[in-house]
Amino acid sequence: MTDSAFVRLRAIISKLAQLIDQERRAIVDRALDRVLALSNEKNSLLEEFENAVAALDNSNSAQNLEAALSELRTQAEENATHLKTLAAGVEQARARLKKINENELNTGAYRPDGNRIKRGGGATISAKI
Repeated sequence: MTDSAFVRLRAIISKLAQLIDQERRAIVDRALDRVLALSNEKNSLLEEFENAVAALDNSNSAQNLEAALSELRTQAEENATHLKTLAAGVEQARARLKKINENELNTGAYRPDGNRIKRGGGATISAKI
């Protein structure tokens, strides 16, 4: 691997590491809009990285790159785990809010036919019996 190619790849890896760290903070902050924006930046850098690797002429470069990317891979995997956890939490919160909404609509009263009387948008309960 030529020195300039390696320097270019190290710069890309450094930028990716910074983006992954920013992504981790965005996940912790639950700022999904920032996660999406950072994802687009990461995709651009990954494309640049792939082009740089394709331009290499030395077969030993894979070993050098493996060492440089090991920590980056670990951080990206941790972010993916956190993002999956965040998505599951969002889904659980959505389901809980739906259940709370359904419970608030239930009055505890029943019609003669056995169906529940649900509240409308107002504070009073009325049903024709």
